[in-house]
Amino acid sequence: MTDRGREYDTSSLEELSFRLALRAFDNTDAPSGVAHALHCTAQRGIAKAARLHNNRQAVGRVPPELLSMIFALLPVKDRIFVLRVCQYWRKVCVDDCMLWVNVEISLPESFVEWQLQLTGSAPLCITTSSYIRGNRRNISLIKQHLDHTDTLEICACGDIVSSLLCLSAPRLRQLRISDELHGILHPDVFTGCVTWPMLRELSIEGIGLPYNVNHSELLALCPSLESLEYDFSEDARNPSFASLITTYVPHLRVVDFTGRTRQLFAILPALRAVQEVHITAVESYSDDDTLLLLPSLLERDVQGSPVKAFITEDEIHFEFETGLRSLHNPSMEDESWILQETTVLRSLTSLVLSTSNFPDGPLPVASALRVLVILHGPLILRRWADHGLAWPTPSLQKICVGVDWRGRDDSIPSVLSILDRRMLGTVLRDVFTFSARRRLQTLRVCNQRLSDAEGEPELVLEDLVENIDVVRDLDWDPWAASLAQS
Repeated sequence: MTDRGREYDTSSLEELSFRLALRAFDNTDAPSGVAHALHCTAQRGIAKAARLHNNRQAVGRVPPELLSMIFALLPVKDRIFVLRVCQYWRKVCVDDCMLWVNVEISLPESFVEWQLQLTGSAPLCITTSSYIRGNRRNISLIKQHLDHTDTLEICACGDIVSSLLCLSAPRLRQLRISDELHGILHPDVFTGCVTWPMLRELSIEGIGLPYNVNHSELLALCPSLESLEYDFSEDARNPSFASLITTYVPHLRVVDFTGRTRQLFAILPALRAVQEVHITAVESYSDDDTLLLLPSLLERDVQGSPVKAFITEDEIHFEFETGLRSLHNPSMEDESWILQETTVLRSLTSLVLSTSNFPDGPLPVASALRVLVILHGPLILRRWADHGLAWPTPSLQKICVGVDWRGRDDSIPSVLSILDRRMLGTVLRDVFTFSARRRLQTLRVCNQRLSDAEGEPELVLEDLVENIDVVRDLDWDPWAASLAQS
């Protein structure tokens, strides 16, 4: 706009203001209020013009459904800034109650109260990022809205948690409770008439049961439970059930238990009918550590042996046609047992192996094994070479030797990046009995390099393998890769 055009607009506005003011003075008995009235009128006009202007812009033409989807990607605290962009955005953001249902109860009370007002009767997800000690106002807010809470995740003392669990929560589907001070739930939780009929997922950590209450009474409160996570390690008692755990919760599909070896040993017989079982053994430094957990863990009501396995010194996983079993922090006795278990090794089609705890004798025949992943190549290969005993694997088609570098520094130390070609060839020939007549279809070396020297003149790696693939993939997941390739 030119200077002349601006001067014309200014003079036109002045003339319009003069006429409006003159009309106001002629039609009022209180001339002193004219200025304020004109000011308010001008503000309303400016606001109306601003809305019209915003509606003509791209941000004002975005459908409200699409805006809600975009706003949902922002953290709740950042949505406050959306309210200040324009009235259209503010209206969309305020009117969509689902944008505010994730309530962080540790935030300032005034914000939480304002947020809860926007949710209406929508199902809530209430969480806390810090330990709740004496903030009774926040607990009161939870109680007021517990009747339409879908998810509750709270870390607080046993008394506070108990006061919440004694209230009706007919729509509660997920419940995670924990106590850093290792408190006890109040007996009133179990003697009242309250149940959680819709509860699907339950997680308990650091909170024990009253001495006169057993775990079956806890499960009776949630008959529709599908997933149970429980840490028994701070409880002096062994968890026990008079019958299978699915007797109390027939829809239970997944359990994840943490405890001392004797506690896990006591509860495993009750888990035979559960589809997915994960247990974590904590160090107890007692004779209980000699108890074998894997035999009971692998017992199932459904017929069938595992077809895929992941065996390391830190964790052991088994996948069945229908079901999963895993043991974290296994004992050396459990490692030795599984590597000598004929039934298990005979049924495996895929195996990820990273353990130096080899048995003294030969490994049982793995007649169905097609994919073998050897982790931490040089160390484990040296152990294979020292073991020296042939392992019958007639169906073996692919071997992957590599290092899992997820979560580590991008730079791979040179001492680990070189894989001795001669030692690898020796293992393929002596342990897996590959030769020029029976060659391995595929050898994959991941996050390592093959050395150049062949060593023995008569031992050429290419004579034992049809295809050699050397790759660098710092996101390589050996377990996922073995499942996809088998």
